[in-house]
Amino acid sequence: MMRRTLMAMALCGAFHTATAAADETTAAVTGENIFLGRCGTCHELPDPDALTPMQWRAVLKKMQKRMKFLGVPPLSDEENEKVYDWLSK
Repeated sequence: MMRRTLMAMALCGAFHTATAAADETTAAVTGENIFLGRCGTCHELPDPDALTPMQWRAVLKKMQKRMKFLGVPPLSDEENEKVYDWLSK
């Protein structure tokens, strides 16, 4: 379990670094891109239609806490809103 957690932290951290560099050169990052890239790096992605907007809000809040707990940089407020907007469409 610890090995899996450490691997997830390393992968997510490496992706965050690459994403941050890409964000500096790409102004229009979409919620879908963030969802596929950041969220999909650490776990299998759920179907966006599986939950209601209110449920997605709760899931995103929970995932932010989980990322912080694991030492993975959480989504910025802007990224979080873009993902939420995309998921809730």
